[in-house]
Amino acid sequence: MCPGKGENSCSEKIDEFSLIVKSDEFLGKFFYPDWCLPFFYRICENDLEVAKNYLCQHISVVKSIPRLYKFPEKYLKILESGVHQVSKARTPAGRGLIIIQQKYWNPREMSLLDIYQFSTMEIFSEIMSDESLQRNGFEFIFDSRGTTFAQLWSIPLADFHDFSILSNHNQPQMVKFCHMVHANMFSRQGFNLMKGIMKKETRNSFRIYGHDLTEVYERIPKSCLPADLGGTFTDEYSIQDRAAKMESCRDSLEKFWNQFISE
Repeated sequence: MCPGKGENSCSEKIDEFSLIVKSDEFLGKFFYPDWCLPFFYRICENDLEVAKNYLCQHISVVKSIPRLYKFPEKYLKILESGVHQVSKARTPAGRGLIIIQQKYWNPREMSLLDIYQFSTMEIFSEIMSDESLQRNGFEFIFDSRGTTFAQLWSIPLADFHDFSILSNHNQPQMVKFCHMVHANMFSRQGFNLMKGIMKKETRNSFRIYGHDLTEVYERIPKSCLPADLGGTFTDEYSIQDRAAKMESCRDSLEKFWNQFISE
């Protein structure tokens, strides 16, 4: 719901945003699924102008790096690996949690591009069906344990560049904070490679921690975190449920993104 406003008022503002988009010379050319315009309006804190600009940026990013907006061929392998996890838990601010476990990433089995594609698809699959995530967005936790030189060496420079573009686009709207925990020299080197081409706002959303997670727990209580991060949360999605959700959302997402790629 719009802060401090009734449900009807919020619906009226979304209708107003839809009218603005559809009457725009550029934006009005495209098709928008039912979830799309409410999401772009809500994630921009109900600001019509910011929402319009964010939607324009999103289209521009899809056009510039279309390879990130394709359904990942290796999605089942990524799901089974545990490298990327969408949690059922919500932070006190109502945000979703995405947990990246570096120790489960084998570059010989999946590339960073595979993981980028998977992350994009799964995050939007969550957003499509959860209004609270449309309003509040996500926080990322990068668990750096197991980060190796071999992992960094396997990453093409173009992937670092594309990740920075994606990060610059999504912060602060969709991704509010990124927490790198158990940081070692390899994970710090990887971050240093990217931060030079990140905008200041994006760099400031990153928090780097060693093995002491006290500050993390002040922002994200242990009750929201899995045991592997010192938490107590256990009610996670099954692999089968996550796969089914991604597959059910695939057609809508591909129809939305492909129109920008093919234009």
